[in-house]
This record gives sequence, structure tokens and C-alpha cells, in this order.
Amino acid sequence: MRRMTGLIIGLVLGLGAAAHGADEEHWYVILLQGQKAGWMMERSTTGDDGKITSETEMRLKIGRGAQAVELSMGSEFVERGDGTAVSALSRQKQGQMQMTREYKFSPEKVIERVVQGEEGDADAR
Repeated sequence: MRRMTGLIIGLVLGLGAAAHGADEEHWYVILLQGQKAGWMMERSTTGDDGKITSETEMRLKIGRGAQAVELSMGSEFVERGDGTAVSALSRQKQGQMQMTREYKFSPEKVIERVVQGEEGDADAR
């Protein structure tokens, strides 16, 4: 299960960072063993300031016997028109456990903010 979750997270972040160009939005159905297990959306928009925002969101419901686990993952990547990174965001929720990672990029450093659980439990690096 952890291996599959890691692969899915990599896919979500990779798709979010790959979208460029005109505004686009795509929706997908996620199938596991031929059965609908969830959905995924990817969107790329260009703001009035020329910044490109690439977003992905995915929701899965995986059942095992009488139990079901709900997973949601999302990412957002903001860059300038020349490809310079501005910020990134990654959200994961598995059952009641959630984690958010925010990144702010500057020429000198990258600031990472990690929130695990409720908003008050943040750890900035």
C-alpha cells in the first residue's frame, strides 16, 4: 500500500509540474483492477501577472474487505513565464491523517513549511 501511495504521489507532482502553455483542465477516472476507485484532475492556468499555476488533485477510495480507506492528494506549482519556480504545495490525506508541505523559492533559498495534522502543528525550515 505504501509503495502504491508513493508512486501515485510522484505521478501527481510530476503531472502538475509538467503542464505549460494555454489554460487547460483535464479529468480522469482512476481504475484499480477494472473497478472505479476515484478520479484525478489536472489544471494549468496563466494569471494576468504571467505566472503559470499547475494544479493536480486526486481522490481514491480503496476497499479491503468491509473496510475502506479514502486518500486524497493534491499539488500546486507556481512559476514565472521564464520557468523560474515561485512556490509549490503538496497535500496528502489518508483517513484522518493529513500533511501539507509548502515551498517558497527565492534565488538565495527555499523555505519549506510542513503542517502535519491541524494547522497549528507547523514546522518551518
